[in-house]
Amino acid sequence: MATTFNFTPVQQASWKDVLAGRRPDAVVSPAELVGRRYETLCRLSRSLVSGTPEDWIRHLRAELEASFHFDRLDVVVYGKDGNEVQRRSPATTQAAGGDVAIIEALLGCYQRQQVLRIADCNTEEGRAVVGQGLKNLHAEYGSFYGFPLSTPHRCLGALGLASYQPHPLTTEDLEFLNQASDRFALAIDHWLAHLDLQQEKARVKLLLDLTSQVLSNSGLRDVVRAAIMNARSAMQSDGACAFLQDPEGGELRVYAFDFPKGTETFQEGTPIAFEGTIAGHVFQTGELWVGSLEEACMLFKAPYPVMLTAGFKTGCMLPIPGRHGVMGTFGLCRCADSPYSQDELDFLMHVSKQMAIAVESALAYEEIRQLKERLVEEKVYVQEEIRNEINFEEIIGNSPGLKAVLESIRIVAPADSTVLIEGETGTGKELIARAIHNLSPRKGQAFVKVNCAAIPSGLLESDLFGHEKGSFTGAIAQKIGRFELAHKGTLFLDEVGDIPLELQPKLLRVLQEQEFERLGSTRTQRVDVRVLAATHASLTQMVAEKKFRSDLYYRLNVFPVVVPPLRERREDIPLLIRHFANKYARRMGKKIESIPKETIDALSRYTWPGNIRELQNLMERAVLLSMSSSLRVPLGEIVASLDHCADSRGSALEQAEREQIVRALCESNWVVGGDRGAAVRLGLKRTSLAYKVQKLGIFRPPQ
Repeated sequence: MATTFNFTPVQQASWKDVLAGRRPDAVVSPAELVGRRYETLCRLSRSLVSGTPEDWIRHLRAELEASFHFDRLDVVVYGKDGNEVQRRSPATTQAAGGDVAIIEALLGCYQRQQVLRIADCNTEEGRAVVGQGLKNLHAEYGSFYGFPLSTPHRCLGALGLASYQPHPLTTEDLEFLNQASDRFALAIDHWLAHLDLQQEKARVKLLLDLTSQVLSNSGLRDVVRAAIMNARSAMQSDGACAFLQDPEGGELRVYAFDFPKGTETFQEGTPIAFEGTIAGHVFQTGELWVGSLEEACMLFKAPYPVMLTAGFKTGCMLPIPGRHGVMGTFGLCRCADSPYSQDELDFLMHVSKQMAIAVESALAYEEIRQLKERLVEEKVYVQEEIRNEINFEEIIGNSPGLKAVLESIRIVAPADSTVLIEGETGTGKELIARAIHNLSPRKGQAFVKVNCAAIPSGLLESDLFGHEKGSFTGAIAQKIGRFELAHKGTLFLDEVGDIPLELQPKLLRVLQEQEFERLGSTRTQRVDVRVLAATHASLTQMVAEKKFRSDLYYRLNVFPVVVPPLRERREDIPLLIRHFANKYARRMGKKIESIPKETIDALSRYTWPGNIRELQNLMERAVLLSMSSSLRVPLGEIVASLDHCADSRGSALEQAEREQIVRALCESNWVVGGDRGAAVRLGLKRTSLAYKVQKLGIFRPPQ
């Protein structure tokens, strides 16, 4: 596209000084006239060596005005596709019809590559020419002469001289004007070649910049923004925008735009509808669109009227073709009413292919960067897990309660449902969560654990969702959270009841929508995570006390699993004792061959308030204390606890028995023997009842 330039109107000469189209300054001989015109052509040639097209037209007008009278000079240059790309004509007070006639006359001169001569538009000969499509010419002008502008390399356009009065020119006059137009054509050709060279350099630079972006390992947003800015500059456009499909949600979103200040019509991240928009149409069809935005308003929906208000008139939208289909679109627009030529569109198709390579490269680099960061985080996480690992190797037990839990695991593991694991502290809720993960399709991905009770509430949001650099004091670098770390895998939220109320809505959103924002960021992150939650507290009671959101509870409680305490599965205690004894013996390099029966019996009667974790710790201490092949368990605390329980149970039984005997004695009026005595009522012998009364210290109250 050529740059527009202005032209000053021709100053009309006085008709008193005009005779047969030439100035009567002096009577000159033909030879002298030839010499003067030769000098004119030389001066014109010198003036066309440097300067701008505005300067050349000014010199051309001055030189021609010295020898000829004309009221109007027009220059039209056409593009490679035959469309008018430049039109230079003086301002005129005449009706628009004459202006249209001039354009038609110059177009005919350009197409036929012949000089057009109309000495008198109202003569029979003139009317014959006018009748060939120039019917408006005679209504405004008396004469018109058109000269094609062409060089041996190409046809450029046409130059026209028009007068309001008839003016015949001689053959010599026409030859002179033809030579002048040839010299002017050479200057225009040189100027256009210079513009073409600049354009080619800009295009080559654009492609090189895109290639550099491919190799720069920059972020996707930086690559796309740089690409459209370079394209806007190289294609002499006033605005540019790019739309990419969201790889997670599948939506088409505004990814980058470059509009003049004050004319922004989009925001990055804004979703674009597939139906009723240029971008959606191009994305779905894979075909480019080019035209005026006014036409687009009739074919598509907003925001195109907004863009018209901003001053844009023409535009184009091209697909970004990836290896697996269209990845997105990018568009350019101009405020000038100059549509994009086929040559420009052909080049932009190459740009779109190069942009696709840059986008795919940036996506791959971003994925590698995220995987690298995740790998670093996973390494740190695994190291922490190794230090804190409970080290259950398998689920041990055959009790009915445990079998019911295992059946629940078998049912829910293949699904992606959220599971709420309830049970007392130390019952092995994390082991159940790991079993669900290992039996699910996500078993090859990460299993990430978060103990919500162990992390300060002020840091829990950052730990779960990550943060951006500088988002708070101490945030010296970007950090990805546990949700991103568990992408495609499983996240286990232990002690979920300890999550602060103010953080629960964000957790609810990520459970429902699988999206969130890092702390200090407005960019939405999308993840694919299965959530398993565990708690020892009663969430229903917490909901009733307004300490836990009911909607979050219902979202977590899709599939509840209740793990029974160890005291309710006493038949599993001997199996667990042997399992842990062998495990720690191997670790310590010892050999445990036997476990005393009285030890197993005592441990089986114990209530285990700390559940399996307490049993595990006791077995580790027992293996440490064992100096022989027989397991030595420190039963002091266990026996004391059992004795306390026995004493408590004995006291309770004695009290119950005493109350029963007193009730029977009262009912029998304190008669022990006989048919109606207390002994018969209690089913005891009289001597046995008398012994119990004495043992329990029962006395008849005074009358």
